[in-house]
Amino acid sequence: AAIEAAHAGEVGKGFAVVAEEVRTLSENTKDAAATIAATIESFGQATSRMLADSQEVKEITESSRATVTAFSGSVRRFAESARTSFHQVSRAQDVSFASLVKVDHFLFKQNGYRVVNQGMDSPEARAVQADHRGCRLGQWYYQGQGAELFSRVPSYARLEVPHAQVHTHIHQAVALLGQRWQSDPEVQAKVVAQFEQAERASEEVVAVIDRMVDERHATLV
Repeated sequence: AAIEAAHAGEVGKGFAVVAEEVRTLSENTKDAAATIAATIESFGQATSRMLADSQEVKEITESSRATVTAFSGSVRRFAESARTSFHQVSRAQDVSFASLVKVDHFLFKQNGYRVVNQGMDSPEARAVQADHRGCRLGQWYYQGQGAELFSRVPSYARLEVPHAQVHTHIHQAVALLGQRWQSDPEVQAKVVAQFEQAERASEEVVAVIDRMVDERHATLV
């Protein structure tokens, strides 16, 4: 009986130890659960703050984006207006240069016509001796702003032939004026024919110059 009692006591102690360990584990688990719960709650609060902050940042970003977009739109409109103005001014400048070149071309023809009245020894007769490369239009075309600004447009290459023809016909007309044209109707008819051909070639010169300006600014738009 004593042995059994002792044995029972040992078993009881064992149960007591196990019970204590279970209680400790339970408390530890409870504490851990509380800690985990607190951590989760803290994490949840942090997450909520992060979400709130994110929403605020999103709203600020969207507001900023709207502001930036509106500002960019305004700047874009200003830039487009400036670009349009630049093209208009650039075209006006090219039209002005082209007009001056055409005036020089017209003066060359006028000098040819004036030889009829001024004679072969006049300044006008000497002025029309220049060929199509040496006149003002030729200098503009071959080595001046004409070559610099327009050499890449399609019509640039089409100017040389009619321009050379103008000079050829004016030269031939002036040469005929060196003959007794006043008393020779046949020579007079030849002079008129040369001037008429010079006029037709001149019309083509003017048309080509205008196309050159149009083509250059079509590529700049």
